[in-house]
Amino acid sequence: ESQALASTGQVAGGFYARQKLFDRVEVGGGYIHEANVGTDYQLFGGHIAADVWKGNRITAELAGSRGSDGDSMLSHDGGLRYGLLDRSAGRDHGMALKLALDSRPGEFFDDLELDLRVRAWWQYAEVGFRSLGYGQDAGTERFGGEVVYRPTEDDDVRVRFDGTTLIEGADQVFLGGVRSVRRLRWAARYQRFIGPLTLRAEAVYGQSRDDDDGKVLHSGGVVIGASWRVLEPLTLHLSQEVLISDDGELVGPLDWAGVGTRIGADWHITEDLALSFGHLFRWDGDHAFRIGVRSQIDDHTSVYLEERLAPGDRNGDIVGATVLGAEHRFDATGRAYGEYRIDGGVDGRTNRAIVGIGKRFDLAPGVSMSAGYERTESFGGFEGSGSRDVLSIGFQILALERLKLGGRYELRVDTERSPAVDDPDAATFVPRELVQAVALNTATLKITDD
Repeated sequence: ESQALASTGQVAGGFYARQKLFDRVEVGGGYIHEANVGTDYQLFGGHIAADVWKGNRITAELAGSRGSDGDSMLSHDGGLRYGLLDRSAGRDHGMALKLALDSRPGEFFDDLELDLRVRAWWQYAEVGFRSLGYGQDAGTERFGGEVVYRPTEDDDVRVRFDGTTLIEGADQVFLGGVRSVRRLRWAARYQRFIGPLTLRAEAVYGQSRDDDDGKVLHSGGVVIGASWRVLEPLTLHLSQEVLISDDGELVGPLDWAGVGTRIGADWHITEDLALSFGHLFRWDGDHAFRIGVRSQIDDHTSVYLEERLAPGDRNGDIVGATVLGAEHRFDATGRAYGEYRIDGGVDGRTNRAIVGIGKRFDLAPGVSMSAGYERTESFGGFEGSGSRDVLSIGFQILALERLKLGGRYELRVDTERSPAVDDPDAATFVPRELVQAVALNTATLKITDD
């Protein structure tokens, strides 16, 4: 059964303004209001960015939210099925702060041959803060930095550090207090280009600590590999990886599953036909295999076919996946595409398909209109089947020098057929349907050059 909901008159609107000061500082701020059923949603904030020295920029952003902008959903299968993601702990408001540094020492010292970039960042979002793209960051502190150095045109060195502290609310173990989970990760990578040969090496170390048990878990990995363009149409790939962890859920410290050798090749048989091959040899006896072919039918159309074989999760059975797709591009104005995938697993064979078309029409200089349609569908397996249809139209006006206008309007229809909720063992499936109409309008006005 399905039920169509009457219009609730939900409307959202907002603005954001920026101003440059003294050619070194930029300030900005904005506000968004969304009228919802039950409670309204508000998002507000501002930023300041300063070029403190030549080639060195510091940015600070502060944002706050009140109310709920809707349910946050998380997908583990590429967007075909979603589960509820709620980390608000019952709070309907929160703040978030982000600080960042972007430095290019070569510009500061007027050394054009010094290709060096240094970045650092820190951010914290309170439990209850809601904003698009921050569903998993509520109650989380993130910090890190990255150094990218290219001493020559043939060398690339990267060093990166990431840290995350997840603050959980008080529970039965930490009455009246908080519980934190901290994860740290260090990574370094080096690439060297020697004519047709590319050499690379990467090392990663991670550390995790949970206040729940006080244990500190360590993990690390090393990857060494090379790519060699033997002939103009043929490139070979070889790499060796070693993963070590004292977390039994990942890989054991002496488990040969953490040691693997990868080989692969890309071969352009003709100018319009390419064949790719890859094989992962796990030293515990497991293997994963991939082979695919892509054909360029003409200047705008290509088709591809790929077959993947790998051991199933926590069992020795081979699980296969077949992917067949095609794409056609209308010059630079749009494309039509389709893909069909068949997966085999413990829940039975699952079929997934997606087809779509999108096209932009130039009505006049600086004025264009777009239209598109996309359908995704999955069926088979234990979880049932589902589909989504999206019909969209839009426009863009860029004819004016200082004013830009745009809009996008979508009609989405989601249908899911899952096992009966009241009786999980029942063989019947209960269909559910959700219809959404979404409108987005934007206007950008540049009052002065600053």
